[in-house]
Amino acid sequence: MTEAPSHLVRHLVDDVLAWWVAHGPDDQHGGVLTCWNNAGTELVTTDKYTCASCSFSWSSATSTPRCSRTYSAAASSRRLMRLVQE
Repeated sequence: MTEAPSHLVRHLVDDVLAWWVAHGPDDQHGGVLTCWNNAGTELVTTDKYTCASCSFSWSSATSTPRCSRTYSAAASSRRLMRLVQE
């Protein structure tokens, strides 16, 4: 498999993934808040979807070795999976 260009990897890690790590996890109730407006500035609804929470958890955990930012993907994944277990 061919490596992605470094500028794309940087954008995905430093912009896209970093935004979701900061705004997606619902620390109070578990799960991922995925219903944002297109600009990512307003949460439209707090409804959560199991598929989105699982996808986010998997993506966070598998991307950790590539991340230039330090965050606890494992801890984030555990919080997210609370929604699935309930």
